[in-house]
Amino acid sequence: MNNFIADFFKWALELVYSFVGSYGWAIIIVTVLMRLVVLPLDIKQRKGMRIQQRLQPQLQEIQKKYANDQAAQQRKTQELYKAAGYHPLAGCLPMIIQMVVLFAFFGAQRSIALDQIKSMFETVYSNGFNYILPTDTFESFLWVKNLWQADTFNIGISQINSSLIPTWQQVMAYSKLDGFNLAQSTYNLNMAASINYYAEQGISNGLFILPVLATVMSFLQSKFTMAQTPQQQPQKQGANDSPMPQMNSKMFQYMMPVMSLVICTTTSAAYALYWTTTTVIAVISFAIMNKAFKKEDEAAELEAEQKSQSRKMERKLPKI
Repeated sequence: MNNFIADFFKWALELVYSFVGSYGWAIIIVTVLMRLVVLPLDIKQRKGMRIQQRLQPQLQEIQKKYANDQAAQQRKTQELYKAAGYHPLAGCLPMIIQMVVLFAFFGAQRSIALDQIKSMFETVYSNGFNYILPTDTFESFLWVKNLWQADTFNIGISQINSSLIPTWQQVMAYSKLDGFNLAQSTYNLNMAASINYYAEQGISNGLFILPVLATVMSFLQSKFTMAQTPQQQPQKQGANDSPMPQMNSKMFQYMMPVMSLVICTTTSAAYALYWTTTTVIAVISFAIMNKAFKKEDEAAELEAEQKSQSRKMERKLPKI
C-alpha cells in the first residue's frame, strides 16, 4: 500500500515537473495540493480538539463522581461525547494520513533521486574517469546546488562526500528500491574527479537554511498543537505529586523540532523542502482556523448574552 502511494507521489511530482521544469517547485506545488485535499479532515480534527477542551470541566466532574466505578465513568464519558458530537478516534485519522504521506513522499523522492544519481554516474562513466560534472548537471533550487543532497555546509561527512556528489553508501541505500548494484571501487573511481574537484574548491551544497526553517516551523506547530490539546489536571495535587503531565507536554513540544532538525540535516534538501512546506502550511492553517473559531466563540457568547438579557426583560414585564 505504501509503495503504491509512493509511486503515485512520484508520478505526481514528475507530472508537475514536466510543466514547471523544477523539482523544487514541483515538491512545493504537490505538497500544497496534498494539504488542501486533507484540509477538511484537519478542520474536523481542530474542531474535535476544541470540543474536548470545552468538555474538560464535565469530564473532570465525571472522574470525580465515579472515581470508584470505572465502568460507570467510561459509560458517562461516552454519553457526554455522544451528546457533544465528539468522536475521540476521529481525531487520529488526519494524523495517520499525514504519517502515511510522510513516508510515501520520502520514498517517492528517494526514487527520483536514484534516477538522478544514475544519470550523473552514466554521464561521468561515458565521458571518462577524469570527467568533472558541470554544475548544471545537478538539480538545483534557490541556494541549494543539488536538491538530492542535504542543505548543509561542506562538513566532510565522509572522505568522498563534497555535499554535491552522492556517496557510494547513499547510492546503495537508493539501490534497495531499484536493484542498482554497483561496486564501491568502481563508483569511487568514476566519480573521484568531480568529488575531489568540488571538495578541493570548498564548495558546499547549501546554506543550512531549510533545516533551520523546518525546525522553527515545527516548533511553532508543536506549540499551537499543545495550546489546543486539553491538559487533564489531577483531581488532588499534594506536595509529593509528580509533574509528569507538564513534563510530557514540554517534551513533546521540543521533541518534534529536534527530530525535524536531525532529519532535514541528514536527508536530502528535497525532503527538507517538503517538511518545511508542510509545516508552514500547518502553522498558517492553525492561525486562520484559530481566528475563525474565535469569531464563532464571540458570536456564540453574544447570542447567549442577548438571550439572557431577553429572559430578564420578560421576567420584569408586568403580567396582563
